[in-house]
Amino acid sequence: MYRINRLVAVGGFNESMIAGEEAELCLRLRSEGGSIARLDRPMTLHDANMHRLSQWWLRSVRCGHAYAQGFDLHSRDKARYKKRQLLSSLAYGVAFPALFVLMAVMLITMSLPATSVIFIYTAMLFLLSLYIRMIQKTVKSRRSLGNTSSEISLYAWFIALGKFPEAQGICKYYFNKLSGKTSKIIEYRNS
Repeated sequence: MYRINRLVAVGGFNESMIAGEEAELCLRLRSEGGSIARLDRPMTLHDANMHRLSQWWLRSVRCGHAYAQGFDLHSRDKARYKKRQLLSSLAYGVAFPALFVLMAVMLITMSLPATSVIFIYTAMLFLLSLYIRMIQKTVKSRRSLGNTSSEISLYAWFIALGKFPEAQGICKYYFNKLSGKTSKIIEYRNS
């Protein structure tokens, strides 16, 4: 529910947003002195109705797109809206894998001294440890929510895996912006 005068004052929902539109609206409402309240109990359940990995992937691409668009819209604001999510998805979904592949190619194609080989293997292990650390932090944060161990484990692995489609969505948003294309809804239910 919204107070109509507040909703009108901020221009309502941003119709260019293909995802993340409610969170972006809430940011604008708060920036204009409004407040967001919620009850301390669930009022509804959101059924994403996903049954295939391809649906989850597309929903995650859509999520990355929302991070990029939200950040782009509010990058000059003090709130730095979605900056952390955007940087995390790009680091884990693009930068770290690219570094890993580059180092693997160096090991395979170049004749390197033993010290360089050891350094590269160490760097590769460090990159892998960043993903393991992310999974561990996710597991730790989920324990207090009452999930089973298998649910927590599955959630943590999908958080890590989700960085790849999120990065794809970020790239898609900026590619569309640079090429002057209007972003279209990324539908995951029918795939």
